[in-house]
Amino acid sequence: MFTKKNDAAAARYYWAYGSNLNVAQMRLRCPRAEKIGRLYGRCVRLAFRGGADVDIVVGKPDVICPGGLWKITPECEQQLDRWEGVVKGTYSKWFFEAEVRGKLESVLFYKKNSNGLLVPREEYYRTILRGYKDFNLDVKHLRKARERAVRYNSKGDKKVKLFVYGTLKRKECNNRLLEGATYLGNAVTEDCYFMSSHAFPMIWDFPQGRVVRGEIYSINEKILKDCDTLEGHPNFYKRSLRQAVTDDGQKHEAWIYVTQRETYPGNEVEPNEHGELEWNMERSDA
Repeated sequence: MFTKKNDAAAARYYWAYGSNLNVAQMRLRCPRAEKIGRLYGRCVRLAFRGGADVDIVVGKPDVICPGGLWKITPECEQQLDRWEGVVKGTYSKWFFEAEVRGKLESVLFYKKNSNGLLVPREEYYRTILRGYKDFNLDVKHLRKARERAVRYNSKGDKKVKLFVYGTLKRKECNNRLLEGATYLGNAVTEDCYFMSSHAFPMIWDFPQGRVVRGEIYSINEKILKDCDTLEGHPNFYKRSLRQAVTDDGQKHEAWIYVTQRETYPGNEVEPNEHGELEWNMERSDA
């Protein structure tokens, strides 16, 4: 039985199925974590949505997902929450029961708050592959999960959503890249950010910041790749799936570009009369 929890209750055991199988990575993230051994989760299947995730398949115990079990401290759990983006809503905390060292224990794992499939980056995939070797797991599950993501993304002209807040907006210089896209409306993010600007805006994840106002489009994979090139994904900006709400109250899961720079060049963008961070070229100090 799986249960979803968003509280900060301390967990004793953590089940990894993605990059945290990699012992070297886990030693950096959670030095006090103790490697227990491999553990195959039942009624779950590995999936790739850019990052690793699992699909819960109720009533099918023959469906399994390889994983590794770690014993963790409360400090480890806090670090894992940060790495998995629990506060930002990227992943949620889930639990299941498993027998560990002869005792039934509650085991923590993280599940992504998104749907669809997305092929993982090669470097990330190799990190997980190393983890499979560290825990002596059957790599066929890993390969099949990537193959499913490849097939999913090769089906015709698949549509995704994109939230834009800078030069890709209507009447701005790079909106030409969105030719053929469907405009879904003005929107604000659910997460909070810091924004600075010269000739174009940059945003950083900042929980104490403000929501960002922009526009949402339905686009195809070709347009998304063109936008990735413009935004320098994944080195300058990193594209992440986030939640945004259009002015008609509809929630959308959309890609958004968040900068990877550690400094805040440019001038801080002040909130508009509604307390939102909103950029346009006319207000830019470039």
